[in-house]
Amino acid sequence: ILRGRVCGIPTLMDCTGALQRAGLEAQRTLIKPNLAELEELTGQKAPDRQTVYDLARQVQAKYGVSLIVTLGREGAFALFGEASYWIPPLMVEVASPAGAGDAVVAGMTLALARGDRIEDGLRLGFALAAATVQHPATADYCRQDAEQFLSQVQLQRL
Repeated sequence: ILRGRVCGIPTLMDCTGALQRAGLEAQRTLIKPNLAELEELTGQKAPDRQTVYDLARQVQAKYGVSLIVTLGREGAFALFGEASYWIPPLMVEVASPAGAGDAVVAGMTLALARGDRIEDGLRLGFALAAATVQHPATADYCRQDAEQFLSQVQLQRL
């Protein structure tokens, strides 16, 4: 991770516990915790959206990291430097949530690799996640569904 940071290569992490803490200390670019992982990381409960946002800001300030905090059917927060967004959930039939977080990371990874704007990566990641949860198989999706969802992903600037 440090070698990537020195070379200007963005690093994204979606893990928990000791691995997450090691990654934070190594100054990776972006982490994607879900609610339980954010609570574990901070040692605090987040009973409402405002508390989730406040805890994410604390992590951002402490480690200098960008975050996408996913809340399942409740939506997500994305914090990148001074820019923060609320991403309302897309109303889709959920067959299985398995792989949704990975889809968000995949969309962000592709956008960063192509040099796209952060907002484009968020839209792609959440469109992929919406397409993914509609299938019972882990991390399976229909490309046409993901393309359709792209225009439906809202980024509300905070």
